[in-house]
Order: sequence, then structure tokens, then C-alpha cells
Amino acid sequence: MALTLNFRVVGVYCYLENLVFPDLSPQSTVQQVMDKIADTNANFSYHSGGSPRLVDKIQYIFDRNSKAPPNSTFPFPGTRSIENAFPNDHTAQVLQYYRSVKGKIGGQDVELVLPTKGQPPFSQLPLNSGMPNVPGFTVSAYTLTWRLVEVPFTTATRTKFLSAKLDVLNSRAQP
Repeated sequence: MALTLNFRVVGVYCYLENLVFPDLSPQSTVQQVMDKIADTNANFSYHSGGSPRLVDKIQYIFDRNSKAPPNSTFPFPGTRSIENAFPNDHTAQVLQYYRSVKGKIGGQDVELVLPTKGQPPFSQLPLNSGMPNVPGFTVSAYTLTWRLVEVPFTTATRTKFLSAKLDVLNSRAQP
């Protein structure tokens, strides 16, 4: 079964609708989906690292063929990126993803949020994880959204994220 996906990165004007990936399925991991988007769209890239893998930076080139996201003005063309940051010892700005699924119940359009506890590693979580069993629901497309959020951090969690960031920076420096 092919995967139909809507993809958005808040803050970089990346909005890709109705992507169809015949070689992916709803059971594909979020990382597999991200890799496929990067492989098929030259304007999109991301960097990740650490163990488990964490997304550290997302970049998108908004050009004349790009579509502005809903509820936004048409931006000027250009390259935009967002990445994890650590403004102080107690908070961090980190990239987080959210998943939902659009479909119909009795002919009515609905969107169901796919809940997760915490932020599971994107390299391990299937896109459809947490899919509720809703009688009569027919799936039309999954939605994957990334955004930068500010969260409080413990010293241990901060160390894990800084280690992942260092891993990503080192991999970017390699020829």
C-alpha cells in the first residue's frame, strides 16, 4: 500500500501536499519518510545524529514553485533553516514532530491526531503508531509536521542533546 503524505515544517515555509511514496507504507518510520522526502525534493534537507538519532537541523529552499503553508502570507524566495539551540542551562529549543491522519467517517472529513508519550526517536517510531481503531474511518493521507519548541531540560537530557548536536556537526564537517 503506497503512502500519501502531507508534510510541513513550521518556520521555514516548507509545505508539501499529497506526496505519494509507492515504496513506503504507514508502518514506515518517521526517519524513512524524512529520508524519502529529502531524496525526492532537492529543496529539502535535514541533519540528524546521536544515539538514538535526533533531528538537529531542517532546511528548505522556498522558490517560485513552492506552495505557501495555510494561514501564512506568501514569503520571499530563499533558503531557510531551523535547528536545535541551547540558549541557557535550563531550556532548549528543539525540533519536535507531530503526526495526524486525515480521512472520512460516514462521508465527513476528519483529522485524527496520533498521540505519542514524549518524543520517541524518529528513527524508531512508525508513522502510524497510535492509530486508533475508529469504525468506518477510511484514511486519505497522513500528516507529518515539524516545529521548533522551547522545553525545560535536565542536565542529563541536555547532555544527550548536546552529544547528538556534536555528532551532527562533526558529520557535516566531513567531506
